[in-house]
Amino acid sequence: MLVLLVAIGTALLGEVKIQPFGTAFRFGLGSVFFLLALIFWRQLPLRLTGLVVGLTTVAWRIGLASYHGLSWSEALWLHLPALAYYLTLVFFLHNAGWESKREQPLQLGGLVALADGGANLVEMLVRTGFNLELLTPGKLWALLVVALLRGLAVVLLADVLLQERHRTTREVEEEHLLRRLLVGSNLHMEAFFLRKSMAQVETVMARSHELYQKLKNRQPVPDPLAKMALDVAKEVHEIKKDLKRLEEGLNQLLAEEPVTEVLTVEEILELVAATNRAYAQTLGRKIEIQTEAEGQYVTDRIYPLVSILNNLVQNAVEAMEEGQIILRAGLVAGKLELLVADNGPGIAPRDQELVFEPGFTTKFTPEGRPSTGIGLTQVRDMVEHLGGEISLSSQPGTGTVFAIKVPL
Repeated sequence: MLVLLVAIGTALLGEVKIQPFGTAFRFGLGSVFFLLALIFWRQLPLRLTGLVVGLTTVAWRIGLASYHGLSWSEALWLHLPALAYYLTLVFFLHNAGWESKREQPLQLGGLVALADGGANLVEMLVRTGFNLELLTPGKLWALLVVALLRGLAVVLLADVLLQERHRTTREVEEEHLLRRLLVGSNLHMEAFFLRKSMAQVETVMARSHELYQKLKNRQPVPDPLAKMALDVAKEVHEIKKDLKRLEEGLNQLLAEEPVTEVLTVEEILELVAATNRAYAQTLGRKIEIQTEAEGQYVTDRIYPLVSILNNLVQNAVEAMEEGQIILRAGLVAGKLELLVADNGPGIAPRDQELVFEPGFTTKFTPEGRPSTGIGLTQVRDMVEHLGGEISLSSQPGTGTVFAIKVPL
């Protein structure tokens, strides 16, 4: 289908033409479109496309000529030589290593100029019955100039197309990387707190079994209470097995197609910033998010750092209608220091000692229901798991700064 579309486009654009020699020989835009299509759509088979384009172009011109009163035989004789142009063109391109030069605009332009000039020469020879006396110096110069101009046009247009395609590909890859990082960081956080929950479940199970032993050995003992304690221990054990299966599933997801072994801290900051710029837009808030990194530091703690920073920046976005958020990274006393600073409403002094506690929240739904209030608890626990520490500084009406220090 694509080959046919290219053939139709080439035939139609071929009507945008000049006929400098007073014959059916023409210089048209069709051949330029054909060459650019070959550059842009790499999946096009060169020789097959050339044959289909040539036949379609000839058929189109014969049909137009017949419509204007020329007989079929006269139209065929007049326009069949155009097929020689396209067949010769793809012959030159194929044998000159077209595939290897499509990413090199200058080499590509030179190849196109040679191939186009040679193909036009062959078409002209076919039209004149290979009568070399009819190839005057003026015609040869015209062929050369047009070939050079077409080569230059293809160089410029191909460079624009290649740059745009590379830019689009790079943006798609960056967006894909960002999505994988965010999903991976969320999975990492869930796995981290799942392991924490499993440890708590283990403690509850051990205490339930200990309670069962005490009740069983107590004299006199109400049997139903001892059995109830044992049942609780068994049920908690089943919960632990289910949590273990969930943990293994999460670990398997994290192990599949790892994003990369290391990223620079600057790259992590920019990824978090880009995500939350988009998030702020979806909320309709005018928030500027900037990143500042002093030096180039690499880390393999990608998922936990993305989770920590994304949680803090997202909280800041949700707390502000407009303003500025700055993500800053630097090295202090051999440790990586990360700052998330905003000029939002700030946190009241009475709340600053409570923000890291489970269940504490200042966010409420439009219906008046509080949020889960576990975000900053997760952040603190993950920072401590990395061997670091987190601190808070805030002035109501001025803004808030979260400072994190973790080993590199």
